[in-house]
Amino acid sequence: MRANIFNKKFRYSYSNVCLIILVINIFVLILTDYMYVVIDGIPLSRYLGLNVWGLKRGYIWQVFTYMFVHSGYLHLFFNMFGIFNFGYLLEKNLGSKEFLLFYFTCDILSGLTSLGIYYVTGLNVNLVGASGAVYALLFLCSVLYPYDRILLFLIIPLQIPLAVLLFLLIELVSTFLVYSNSNVAHLAHLSGIIFAYLYCLIRFNISPYKVYKSALGRRRY
Repeated sequence: MRANIFNKKFRYSYSNVCLIILVINIFVLILTDYMYVVIDGIPLSRYLGLNVWGLKRGYIWQVFTYMFVHSGYLHLFFNMFGIFNFGYLLEKNLGSKEFLLFYFTCDILSGLTSLGIYYVTGLNVNLVGASGAVYALLFLCSVLYPYDRILLFLIIPLQIPLAVLLFLLIELVSTFLVYSNSNVAHLAHLSGIIFAYLYCLIRFNISPYKVYKSALGRRRY
């Protein structure tokens, strides 16, 4: 694929921004869950989370802050576990600037996609969490390290592209069959994968489809 205006690379630098992201997420959870900070009687999580209520009031910061808010310690743990496993590897490979661009691009766009659906369908949902970014990180790992394996559900060793395809199937079914009755942001998960796919095409000039086609079913020697 030919280079385009989006391909200009950053000079490599490593600042351990994954650790900063982890600390911010933990701090925000303390404020919203443990200390239960409120503003004018409204929980801080609603001011920082992404929702139609905030959209109508011009709270544009929510498209950025929602990814640092979590609905509980278990929600925080799984997202931070994903960032710890996939984020550190990618940041060391790509450099901190490229990592941050990828992380925020995928998470902001997945949030905006979900918000658009909430607005059109009239769903009263307060979107929180870094799940969209975590799914994007997992997908990018599957493209850059297609022969590596992860422990699916911490038990089953599975080639990363196969794990991504399984998660993609789960999210597709969940989005269209149980979305309106679930507290899990399946649409944000699905959007994170989609925007990570597009990022690979546009920014890296890498076709994930070709990578998957080449890697699946082959052994690495």
